[in-house]
Amino acid sequence: MFFQIPLIQLTAPLEKMKSAHGKLLGNSIFWISFTILGQPLAALMYFYAWQAKYGSVSKSMGGGNSSALPGNPFATCPPVA
Repeated sequence: MFFQIPLIQLTAPLEKMKSAHGKLLGNSIFWISFTILGQPLAALMYFYAWQAKYGSVSKSMGGGNSSALPGNPFATCPPVA
């Protein structure tokens, strides 16, 4: 979101070009920044920050037993063979 204004300023001159290549280039810049540098990068940064703060749940719960997690509705169910 912070980069939308500079991105608009970057692609505005391309929009004013008379050829179709300018609009295509501006559209390509938008979609590349939106699909690669935008939301996915933000989600990865959030996940990295969460991992740095809380670490892995399996380490703190003793070997990755997901049935031992608090709030797991299947914690009392026997394992399926």
